[in-house]
Amino acid sequence: MKMRPILRTRSGARRVARDYFNEIATFYNIRLAIIPDRLVAVLARLLPETLMGAADFERAPVEVQLTQ
Repeated sequence: MKMRPILRTRSGARRVARDYFNEIATFYNIRLAIIPDRLVAVLARLLPETLMGAADFERAPVEVQLTQ
């Protein structure tokens, strides 16, 4: 299972939770922009959700391989 090594650390668990929230929020925001969902959203006064971002100290360094 790929998820177990990621979830062993707290920062990994936060990253997985943040990614999950951002996927759900993105889906929700897209649905608010599509008709007929947009009409219902206006009637229900639903607003787009802002996505969560990682603080600079939470971000893992990106490894780039330029040669193979």
